[in-house]
Amino acid sequence: MNKEYLKIIKVDFMYGVEEPWCNNQGVSILPYVLKNNEYYYLLTKEYNPLFKNKQISKYSTITGGIENSSHYQTIINEMLEETGIGVINKKVKIHYLGKHYANKSSTKLWYFYGIDLSKLDLDLTATYKGKSDDTVGEKEISARFISSKQLNKSNDALSIATYGKLNLKNLIRFDNNINQKLDMILQILNEQKNNNNKSAESSWKD
Repeated sequence: MNKEYLKIIKVDFMYGVEEPWCNNQGVSILPYVLKNNEYYYLLTKEYNPLFKNKQISKYSTITGGIENSSHYQTIINEMLEETGIGVINKKVKIHYLGKHYANKSSTKLWYFYGIDLSKLDLDLTATYKGKSDDTVGEKEISARFISSKQLNKSNDALSIATYGKLNLKNLIRFDNNINQKLDMILQILNEQKNNNNKSAESSWKD
């Protein structure tokens, strides 16, 4: 492992940042479960002193640096370290969603993945404890499932970006039962219209 964590670079007039420790590459992982026609997303909670006095989301994306392993091995490792959930399972589906840079000043390349855990029958109310990699930042790490509504309110950029990629790939839908809701509204409106017509007809006959 390269011990140099961050490296400032300059190309022409532009300054940027590299992360040599992970070969300047990382994975962003958003596991999800579909239950009772609703989606739930597994995010982590960990202590980050850089944001101690800043307003950030309580939960954030599962991430990891690609050091000396393949992407999939990194995903397997990070899921165990940050959630304690094993994903080497035929019931688990791992979806590659593409690669992107986080911003104009960071040259680190992020690979986005969604993981369908729906068939594992996980407890959506439980707190999942990671096995940690013995670093200070991961000693108290845990993970919980949150709803689509909660995720939409997040200001964790990687969570929202991965969520958006899942939707663009049609692997999930923003509102899985929107057609059912529209049908219900139309049915109510039609019933009200019929009742009003009957009431008007009754008044006219009287």
